[in-house]
Amino acid sequence: MGPVGLKRTKRSDRGKSRCFIAREWDWAVSVRLDDNAKAEIADGLRQQVRGLIKGGATGKTVAVLANEYLKTVTVANGIRLETPAESDRICKVPRALIRSEQHLKKVYRHKKDRKASDDDRPHVKRVITGMQPMDCVVMDVHHVNVLLKRKNGTTGTPKLLGFMDIATRRVWCELVFLETKGGVRNADVIEAFVAMAQHSAFGLPKTLYCDNGKEYLFADFLDDAMQLLVPIVGEPGKSRVIRALPYNASAKPIEAWFGHF
Repeated sequence: MGPVGLKRTKRSDRGKSRCFIAREWDWAVSVRLDDNAKAEIADGLRQQVRGLIKGGATGKTVAVLANEYLKTVTVANGIRLETPAESDRICKVPRALIRSEQHLKKVYRHKKDRKASDDDRPHVKRVITGMQPMDCVVMDVHHVNVLLKRKNGTTGTPKLLGFMDIATRRVWCELVFLETKGGVRNADVIEAFVAMAQHSAFGLPKTLYCDNGKEYLFADFLDDAMQLLVPIVGEPGKSRVIRALPYNASAKPIEAWFGHF
């Protein structure tokens, strides 16, 4: 037999749950319910817990409602619970079962706070090795938190239109101050873009990275102009304009520059 025979053998059910919900509940219902029925109730309970967590319920609320659900299902399957104290003892959902589903809080956060959900995702580190100046320019609008007074006596904040060259981190800026309420217009962004393109230190970018806002609708008409600079050989019709994904501010390096500035 040798040394191997002296070694303690592993359980055949190692790593598997030895009860369906909790030992107290399993023993109480074992007389009337078979394993298939227990498994069906346990699965329904787990789905109930998952739905509550996805809906944003707190841990205490999930525990209370899960206990009530288990009591209702247990009685519906013909199990008699003599007293409220016995009902609370037998149908108490283990904390471990609720904790095992807590990762589903991310579902609620994704529905209510898409930006925080996106920030939590793993990100790819971007490098600029081999990039030439003006290979890619990131365009964005920043709302400056400085109050200025208009001619009519009201106050407002200027808008900073920024164009960052990813390769060199140089930024071309234009300030826009609106005399009335409203947002940045296409005309404002076009004027700033033309001024950058005509400047000898910047010029026309090869690709333009921008958001999906209404003020960037003009960007789709820049493809032809940028194609004149460096045509995309073998890829006719490919757009030079790159649209950012929603709630993905971290992908635009100019956002960090705005914060520092």
